[in-house]
Amino acid sequence: MRTTFILTICIVSLMFWGTFFASAGTISTNFDKKIDDWTVFSGVWTVENGVLHQDEMGGPKVIVWNLPGELTDFTVSVKARALTNDADWGLAFHATDVNNHYSWQWVNGHLAFVSYVKGGRTEDWTQNQPQEMNTWQDFKVVAMGTSYDLYWKGNKITTFEHKALTTGKVGLFTWDKIDFDDFTVTAEDVGTAVSTKGKLTTSWGAIKASY
Repeated sequence: MRTTFILTICIVSLMFWGTFFASAGTISTNFDKKIDDWTVFSGVWTVENGVLHQDEMGGPKVIVWNLPGELTDFTVSVKARALTNDADWGLAFHATDVNNHYSWQWVNGHLAFVSYVKGGRTEDWTQNQPQEMNTWQDFKVVAMGTSYDLYWKGNKITTFEHKALTTGKVGLFTWDKIDFDDFTVTAEDVGTAVSTKGKLTTSWGAIKASY
């Protein structure tokens, strides 16, 4: 009975609430609901057909997820699909506002680690990579202190170190029209509930304890 009960809770959470906790320490969203728990720093962000879409040209456009809070060590990943040529897009992290954040992104013919510090933009590390239009691509960052493992399409591209920003929220970055899906965060202090806002609030710890 307990196994059935636990499985039922997980399935109901997944089917109805879009944002769910995959395991202790991990949260993810597939954008099947409104983005009330996100903060828009800049841009026009909407959920359309089960993906997060940004529709305004000219950047930077940044949105962050409030649910994980401010993080230092974490793993964050997303699927991205470019809709226009030469549009910077990817993951944002250690973000406190539109003028202070890092991004792991595609930009103008290459992959890049980009820093925005006090409004100043620097492409700190780059590697040539032709853009792939209208194709879902995976971006991932593993942050450990001031060291960052950078992944693209499942492959580790490089490890890069940058010390200007040490904490902040995780989210998404673009300069033009883009679609995002399957945003996942793993960190020490996240993954404490299955659902929020009074819908189906169940502690992950309580679920495990009942098993």
